[in-house]
Amino acid sequence: MTARTREAWVHFSDEARGVEAAGRPAGWLPVAQQVVRDLDLNINRRGVVFVASPLSRPFAWRRSLERRVGDASVAVYEALLELDE
Repeated sequence: MTARTREAWVHFSDEARGVEAAGRPAGWLPVAQQVVRDLDLNINRRGVVFVASPLSRPFAWRRSLERRVGDASVAVYEALLELDE
C-alpha cells in the first residue's frame, strides 16, 4: 500500500499487488472492475486499485480510505483466484 501526496490531495494505491499476486488470469479486468466498483473505489487498466482524498479531510477519514484500498486489493485477489478454478 502506498500513499502519495500531490498538491492538496493524498492518493492511496495498492500498486496492482492484488492483480499481480493472482497472476493476471484471463478476463481479470472486468472481474476486478466489478469488485472495486462494488466497494466504491477505482482500478486502472494496469490493475492498480486506488482512491484520492483531499488533505483537508480528517486523518481518520484518510486512514479509512487506506484500509478500504487494502481490503479491495484482497477482494480483487480472491475474486481473480476464483477465475482459475
